Amino acid sequence: MAEVHVIGQVTGASDFSNPCLSCRWKLVFGANWRPIEGSIEGLTQLDCPQTGNTAHFSHPIDVHFLTSGLQGWPKFEFEVWQQDSYRRTFPVAYGFLQLPSTPGRHQLTCLTWRPIASGLEEIVSVFSGGGLRLETTQIVSDSLERFRLQTESSGKINIDIYVITRHFDRFGIES
Repeated sequence: MAEVHVIGQVTGASDFSNPCLSCRWKLVFGANWRPIEGSIEGLTQLDCPQTGNTAHFSHPIDVHFLTSGLQGWPKFEFEVWQQDSYRRTFPVAYGFLQLPSTPGRHQLTCLTWRPIASGLEEIVSVFSGGGLRLETTQIVSDSLERFRLQTESSGKINIDIYVITRHFDRFGIES
């Protein structure tokens, strides 16, 4: 079978209203894909920078896949969490990013969004802490379902990864 190895890190998050952040990430993929080593999900530490608006994570990513075809190529799903001054944590943004299919180093930026609600629900979330939370994160990378949501732009997540492919030519897979 063909192999894909992803090595790198979630370097940080920027341009959020409150930079006291952590990030939950997950690789989602189709039935042709099987992770054989490494973790397909993770949670960064909380970073509350004293200056600037960039949270630094340097959270490692190291996953090795076997695949029999390109269908269902892996995607990153992100959920950004914020801690407020009362030490409450809640999700503030979501995003997804297609894993590059070309080998080599890739410095990527994932633009995130957050769901918005009616005026009353937005006011309640300000006083109760947090924002709207999705019941399931499957909708994050599913474009057929995501278009039904009302959203607004949020900050950015930065990733630095290397993609290594092996035996694609031997199994007749063209990337």
